[in-house]
Amino acid sequence: MAAVTQPRLRGRPAHPAGPTFLTYTPNGRKLITAGSNNVIRVYTTGSDGEPTNIDDCQENNTAVAASNDFFITGSEDGTVCMYSLETNQYEKMLTRCSLPIRDIALSPDGHWAAVASDELTVKIVNTDDTDRILFLRDQPKPTKHLSFHPSGSYLAASCTNGIVYIYSLSTEQPELVRKVENLIRALETDAEPSSKAIWHPDGRAFAAPTATRDIAVVSRGDGERQRTFSGGHMGDITALTWSPNGALLMTAGADRKILLWETQTQKVLARQETLYDYANVINLVWHPHENMASFATSDGEVYIYADFVTPEFAPLLEKTLQPAPFIHDPLGETSGNARRPTTNGAKDILDVRSIRRGTPDSLDEILGSEGEGGEEDDFVIDDDGAGYALGVNGFGKRSIGHLDNINGVDPKRRATYQTWSPRIHQAFQPGSTPWRGNRKYLCLNLIGFVWTVDQDTHHTVTVEFYDREYHRDFHFTDPYLYDKACLSMLKFSEDIGATNDAQMTAVRCFLVLPQAAIQPWCSIALTRPGLLGRIGGHSYQPEKMLLASVPSISLSDSYIFVTTTANYVRVYTLYGTPFRVYRQKSSPTVTCASWRDYVLTMGNGPVGADGSTKLLYTIENVRRDEVCQSEDVVALEDGTEIKSVFFSDTGDPCIYDSTGVLLVLQHWRIPGQARWVPLLDTKLLDRLASGRKEETYWPVAVAQDKFHCIILKGGDKYPYFPRPLLSEFDFKIPVASAEPRKADAEDAIPNEGPRLEESFVRSSLNLSLMEDLLSATTATHAQRADLARQEIEVDKALLQLLNVECREGEERGMKALEIVSLMKDRTGKMIEAAGKVAGRYGRTVLEDKIRELAERRLVGMDDEPRASPARALSAHALQRVAVMDFQPDGSNPDLSWQTHAWETMQGAAAADGLGHRLRLPEIKNRPVSESHSIGGSNASQHTENRSGGYGITHRNNVNTGGPLWPQYAPFEFLPRTAVAGQSLDPHALPGLGTHFMGTSVPYEQHIENPAPPGGPPAVSSPATVSETAGQHSLNNGQRFPCLYPGCARTFGRSADLDRHFKKHVPSAAKFYCHEIGCKFNGKPFYRRDKLRSHERNMHGK
Repeated sequence: MAAVTQPRLRGRPAHPAGPTFLTYTPNGRKLITAGSNNVIRVYTTGSDGEPTNIDDCQENNTAVAASNDFFITGSEDGTVCMYSLETNQYEKMLTRCSLPIRDIALSPDGHWAAVASDELTVKIVNTDDTDRILFLRDQPKPTKHLSFHPSGSYLAASCTNGIVYIYSLSTEQPELVRKVENLIRALETDAEPSSKAIWHPDGRAFAAPTATRDIAVVSRGDGERQRTFSGGHMGDITALTWSPNGALLMTAGADRKILLWETQTQKVLARQETLYDYANVINLVWHPHENMASFATSDGEVYIYADFVTPEFAPLLEKTLQPAPFIHDPLGETSGNARRPTTNGAKDILDVRSIRRGTPDSLDEILGSEGEGGEEDDFVIDDDGAGYALGVNGFGKRSIGHLDNINGVDPKRRATYQTWSPRIHQAFQPGSTPWRGNRKYLCLNLIGFVWTVDQDTHHTVTVEFYDREYHRDFHFTDPYLYDKACLSMLKFSEDIGATNDAQMTAVRCFLVLPQAAIQPWCSIALTRPGLLGRIGGHSYQPEKMLLASVPSISLSDSYIFVTTTANYVRVYTLYGTPFRVYRQKSSPTVTCASWRDYVLTMGNGPVGADGSTKLLYTIENVRRDEVCQSEDVVALEDGTEIKSVFFSDTGDPCIYDSTGVLLVLQHWRIPGQARWVPLLDTKLLDRLASGRKEETYWPVAVAQDKFHCIILKGGDKYPYFPRPLLSEFDFKIPVASAEPRKADAEDAIPNEGPRLEESFVRSSLNLSLMEDLLSATTATHAQRADLARQEIEVDKALLQLLNVECREGEERGMKALEIVSLMKDRTGKMIEAAGKVAGRYGRTVLEDKIRELAERRLVGMDDEPRASPARALSAHALQRVAVMDFQPDGSNPDLSWQTHAWETMQGAAAADGLGHRLRLPEIKNRPVSESHSIGGSNASQHTENRSGGYGITHRNNVNTGGPLWPQYAPFEFLPRTAVAGQSLDPHALPGLGTHFMGTSVPYEQHIENPAPPGGPPAVSSPATVSETAGQHSLNNGQRFPCLYPGCARTFGRSADLDRHFKKHVPSAAKFYCHEIGCKFNGKPFYRRDKLRSHERNMHGK
């Protein structure tokens, strides 16, 4: 650093020895000083004349603050007085305290003055109306310093207990936002060292001296430490202040030094002994607009330092507003779809006319800066300040600053010409938090959490698990500074090296890791903007990935999904093999989530009425290359943002928005049928009903019918360290109903109707989600049992709701009967219980109606519940099987398709879980003249299926005499009590003809036609239906025949027939005896209990 030679500045004696205070007016025209005497001095900036003295003031002034029109002083006698700068006279007393005043801070608009004294309460007085006073009472000890936020919405109070209190002034009553501990020293109010918290001009952080003689920067948003100015002072820091643009920090210490720091590098710019060596400096102020600083000492001297910053560093003061020194600046960490901030509120416009350049042979180029146009050529001196010599450019010409903007936009009217742009949803990584200090969470879910620490030169990543019995925590050094991670559980089979159950379950952490596996079966991959690193232990670095950053990543047990700012969705296998890449339709991309073979991607769509883009999502099955939902709208309120997106433990997409509502996507596997259903509104939780708690929730997962989250208090938006415990809340769907009325003296039983209604809606939703899951996957025994349990839960809620309606009175009979009709149980037990409930309350009419409903349901007359969309889709799939296998040659159709379609539908009948046995079709191929006509004579005629069950008909065009083309009517449900060959009256039993898809074709009384070749045998004798002990049989001794082609067995019970039919279904579960020498070795058992009974009886196991 070059030596600087400058004469030492001499101080101006302003006040007697003692604490001296000074401040500039916001326009910089005046400098006001106050000291231990009863004189206040007002200096005019740029003038070397004597200051103006104001004598009618209090003695021993301890604080001063100024606006452009007045200034305020405080003294040891506890008075706070206001003086006019126009008349330089006393105006009024703002307030009075019983103890000495220690500091005064004036709001930026000059309407409020905050007063700190030796009292425990801080007063905020309105300068226009002194009767309006706000009080800050959260400090247990007196306050030493006060500082207003640049916007005036916050106030920082440095208390003598060593804590900085941050208050919000945006409401009628001040609210304590945060307490920053372990930052400043615990000092007495009259101590010379400073503990003042000074706000950075951009308002996002403040700086305060620490006990280690450093200056720490603290974020206003989360109260975490950011950068530190260290290694400068050898003594206590007595004063500090930011430059007007925030580019420089000036500090003074008891070590006789004034230091100048650069904000971005936290380095000392100048510390020459001869330049900034002044003793006993206790107050510092920057001039608001010029390169000038003033400071005062405890000796009563005032220094006004022009050209305070040397020419070497003076350009730093000419910059625009500089950001506060963050470790990870949120403004610098813009996502890929974030728009670049505009300059002065306007968009960047291409400069069509650049600065005029000199030609190679121009006079300026030949003579250089020392020739014409140099300093000697500037002979015009503006000695009278008229301004006619201003605005000369580098070529010696007058500038065009007085003309309109070249682009036709007046800077003063820029808002009128500014182009409107929509608000877009910013990209985010689910389960990740932004930087808070030098730490952040990369991933947070039910498996564990991944967090990283910024060590300046590198990061350290730590992976911890909740279940430490099977997984070991680990950490590693990350020199690549990766910022995204995913954590997922995987299942491995024995053929890849697993030797015990503990190794069968592995953890795959999708991260950015430059080294191989950390522990057995731990495969790690790392990603950072523009790079895809180690995936599955294999180094993989596609070059095209360097063209775009990665807003979000996702890891399932099958694939790795990466979204980029170029709107590409890249799919990789778990070991790094590129599997698929495509461009997302909705852009810019927002986030992604995955489960098994499914991936959900979100992006910005069209602009809504509120000026924000609609959020669109797409769900597809990567393995089957099928799109379940394409560019559907995410159901969000206007102005609402999405906070997290994830799949539940059962594979249902869930979102959590900024209003605190958790939603799940129902029927998402069927195109066009998906809808977002609210599971929980956290604002309606009972813990928040009193209004005393103010807390938010960070979503983690949805598992086991509960919402797992982290409770955030104190205005926090993200979880921090140490890691808080997980909390769980039961689902509570916000059903629109009246609030439960409280019990009074006459009615001691509260109204439980709303709670039971919510329970019914929630149970129905859970049942629907489970049915969708089982229809798309191979159901396990536990899942089928869970489905039956959820059906019981629905009926249980309805039964309890029926009890409430019966208790309310006879006038609720219609609603009570409707509730009974909603029950899903087909065994009759729940309806029988409903009749008993009605009889208990003496509702005889309702009891009779319920009995009639039970009888109709017993014989199949009651309308069946509408099938779920997933089952409807399965029905269409069966239709396609039959149509594809049929050969429509018109004259002699091949009947080989019948057996295949019949077997397919027979398998579907065995897998049905609605409590019905789906009967098989009697497939016929007869001319139209031999069939029983159902439609009109001129319309397409239908051949009726009279065997019950699935209706399959043929249709022929009679008028044209065209060929025989197969057309298949929708399938039918047949209750277990209705079997082929029954003699049923079509008028008495219209419900038996209800089709699967909602249409109806009545049955005929008798079956007249024989079975087709290879088809199920016909049963010609009539039969009636009976029900005994839950088993279905025929009371005339007729047995149930097996309808499989070639099988002639019959059974006395339908349950025996169902168990026997598993032999004909290849996909049915089979259990084998592995005992050597057993005659049943190799022969299957179709029930697990039969196998166990055989092993117990035959082998003694």
